[in-house]
Amino acid sequence: MCCMSLSLTLLLFLSSQPAPGRAGTISEREVWDIIRSPDGDIAFSMPSRPDRETRNARGTEGPLEILSYSCSVDGVDYRLQRIRAPRAIPPNQILPQLDLLKPRYLTVGTRLIKESPIVVDGVIGDDLTYVPPSPPHQAAATLRTRHFMRGSFYYALTVTSQPGKPLPDSAARFLASLTFEAVVREHQARMKAPSSSPDRSGTGPQLSPSRPGRPASRVPGNPAVKPRVQSSRERLDESWSESIVSVNEADSSKPDEENPRQ
Repeated sequence: MCCMSLSLTLLLFLSSQPAPGRAGTISEREVWDIIRSPDGDIAFSMPSRPDRETRNARGTEGPLEILSYSCSVDGVDYRLQRIRAPRAIPPNQILPQLDLLKPRYLTVGTRLIKESPIVVDGVIGDDLTYVPPSPPHQAAATLRTRHFMRGSFYYALTVTSQPGKPLPDSAARFLASLTFEAVVREHQARMKAPSSSPDRSGTGPQLSPSRPGRPASRVPGNPAVKPRVQSSRERLDESWSESIVSVNEADSSKPDEENPRQ
């Protein structure tokens, strides 16, 4: 009788415990699908399968190819956009070009909460957290954007919170998921190639050690990564960033003919 009572007590205790593996908040879910761009350039993850759209737009320098992924979960919007410009930007102009593109996000009346430089797979970018002005009598949303520049590509990942609420933990998870797979493959190919003389010119990119996706300081005194001062001999090419800024939803678009959730 004693054993039966003990068994019944144990059974009641076990039945009252939460089931293992039950989904909690979105950031606690174990697996997010890995999404890859059709050309293998980048990979990333979102909390749900995103919609994909490709379209062409006309920039100040010529045609632009725009690839976008987006989804909305629990009232939070996640968006990744890649813009291919007609020509590549010189490496020594990447930092000032990123500065020129900040007004794309930090519009008049926007409150900047935090700004940090970041390097992912050797690609330089910025991490911005900000609160744009909201319509009267409406709570403001908080946004966090990471944007990068490489060659002829411009990348921007943005998370928008629910109005009046902070960004969820899943925002950082989404932003940190970005991988520049094409860059990684190029690096691996160079590692496998016969060794050559090291670059002693001092003009190559020099970044302080940082794990991928973590903020990295730029080494002082290095002209390749330090914002450059315009001179009469070398002027900042603002037309490239102007072409990116000119992109807007009114441009002619072409929806993906493929399955948009691939």
